[in-house]
Amino acid sequence: MSAALGSVVTLALLGTSTALFQIPTLPGTKVNPQLRRLGDSQHGNELSFTIQVSEDRSFTWAEDPSYRPSFLAIKGLNVRLTDEPGKATMPGADGPRPHLSSGCCKVELLSPGSFTAMNGEVELDLDQDSACWEIIQREGAPAGQLLIGVDLKSKAERNSASLPPGRLFLNVAMWDPVVLTEHRQKLAVAEKAHRGACAHWVLFVVCVVCV
Repeated sequence: MSAALGSVVTLALLGTSTALFQIPTLPGTKVNPQLRRLGDSQHGNELSFTIQVSEDRSFTWAEDPSYRPSFLAIKGLNVRLTDEPGKATMPGADGPRPHLSSGCCKVELLSPGSFTAMNGEVELDLDQDSACWEIIQREGAPAGQLLIGVDLKSKAERNSASLPPGRLFLNVAMWDPVVLTEHRQKLAVAEKAHRGACAHWVLFVVCVVCV
């Protein structure tokens, strides 16, 4: 998941254990105890976000190759994950599968993030009381996400790019370290095979030209 109107780049990493997401689902329960313990291990962690929002414009580059869309670049949105129960509505804890959520906790906004506009540096107008977080396990998979939700009280705008007021969700993808390592190894093997195939094609072309 990411912020609804822009891409989110996380600048901080979460410490995880080798047992991450090796958790059985327990349908019918409010919160999975093992998943709650995983959430407890994140208390006190600090995260920093950069959000880039492009203007909402439907066009093809062929129509106007010289056109450059406006961007709203928000930097320095820094938060701390607390262990205090949150009251805001979150997709996991308050959704149809609450057993896949670690439960809703409050987020401390260390800095709201800012962007450069025509009138200088402008801070996002965020509602501290609405800031919450949870970990959501993807059902049947060794992966999930840490999701942060916060209300934007007023519109953020730079030229033609804007972020309307409403609920923002910031996403940090999470994987089981063991499974992630296995997939990285498979990717390395595939990339090596691809490079080898490309080298054979280059050699073949050179031989044909020489002949």
